[in-house]
Amino acid sequence: MFEQFAEYFWIALFAALVLYGLGNAIQVPFLVKKFYRKKDFEDHGKSTFDEAPLVNSKLLKGFQTPNVYSGSYRNHRVSQFAAYSVNRRKLTMNKAIRKNNQLSYTISIVHLETRCPVFCARPTRVTESPSYIFEEQGVLFPDDEGFVNKVHVMAEDHAAVRKLFTIFIRERLNAIDPVSLESLGTVLIYKSPRLPHDAGTTLEKDLTILIDIAENIAITTSASDVKS
Repeated sequence: MFEQFAEYFWIALFAALVLYGLGNAIQVPFLVKKFYRKKDFEDHGKSTFDEAPLVNSKLLKGFQTPNVYSGSYRNHRVSQFAAYSVNRRKLTMNKAIRKNNQLSYTISIVHLETRCPVFCARPTRVTESPSYIFEEQGVLFPDDEGFVNKVHVMAEDHAAVRKLFTIFIRERLNAIDPVSLESLGTVLIYKSPRLPHDAGTTLEKDLTILIDIAENIAITTSASDVKS
């Protein structure tokens, strides 16, 4: 008797998972477009980020997107989109590579009014971290070894970036989700893992975090200019 109920349970569970997947595939794209439409963001179509300044991005290298949405958010010029590996559908026997290729991310970009030091901060607690943590010596934060152990920061001017990374920014990068932050001087890029059901609330959260970071950087940069 119990075996019979167990069989029904697994059938019902499988059906629920299939319906959940189909629901996301149909509903989420609609909710995403609705979110950007309400924000008056314009859809600029697909991109492989081969134009300046994004062509120099470490975070976007090897990625593409079907839709780049751009507009104004809290009086800042921003763009946001889902990014996928260009090798997403490439067949490979390596399970780790195949898994990484199938991951998707939400990319949020803000154009900066004041030029910022160039840097790239990426998590150390992800499977692809060996590809960059051994490239060069990361920026050291003597007063925050916990941050150094979880986030690898690459920059030419270590001293300038160390001043730029306030406690506020370090806390945002050291959250539960393994997120990345990159400055190309004139733009700031925030990269976070994207789940199949991510829509309005999650997308707005990422934009809010990015703008908060950009405004914190602007304050720190202005203070440094005054002192110098």
